[in-house]
Amino acid sequence: MAGQTDIVRCGLIGENLGRSRFADGLQLLCHAHGLTLDFDLIDSAGRTDFDFESTLEVCRDEGWTGVSVTHPFKRQAALWLGDAL
Repeated sequence: MAGQTDIVRCGLIGENLGRSRFADGLQLLCHAHGLTLDFDLIDSAGRTDFDFESTLEVCRDEGWTGVSVTHPFKRQAALWLGDAL
């Protein structure tokens, strides 16, 4: 379960995410388990000011259930997790 509120707050971080169907799959899973999905695409494409680590910290500080990370941040995510665990 996602906790007392039954809301799963998550997202996908990466570049050029406009065609991603990740949220669709999560929506099916949440619906099957009676959960509400609150999902955000966090697309860094064209954002010269984008800071990956700060974005992860904001998600954590705001109590997100989790985020998935894709190109080009996978290696950076693994390194960040090594520090965060």
